[in-house]
Amino acid sequence: MKNIDKKSLEFAYRLFETGDIDNVEIGKTKGLQQLHGYLFGKLYDFAGQIRKTNISKGGFRFANALYLKEILVKIEQMAENTFDKKRKHRISITRKYKSSGQFKNQKTKQ
Repeated sequence: MKNIDKKSLEFAYRLFETGDIDNVEIGKTKGLQQLHGYLFGKLYDFAGQIRKTNISKGGFRFANALYLKEILVKIEQMAENTFDKKRKHRISITRKYKSSGQFKNQKTKQ
């Protein structure tokens, strides 16, 4: 695993371990920006911002920048109950992993 990927994975574990995930706005562009900033803020200058250029990594092309704003508007228009279901699922998964201690076990396997 490359160093930058390892660091972003560590930030992802921290997001759940600290409970910071509960402060992210669900179903909003701001929430996606919060997540991106949290995971990649110390790794990329553009973290947490809406991209204006196309990027790729290891042959994988990320969403085309031309369509990002349009897609983000559609995400914000999705039914609130869709996000409530996702939020409840996320909370149950977080509790499950916190109680099992799996977060710490995953880190040591790398």
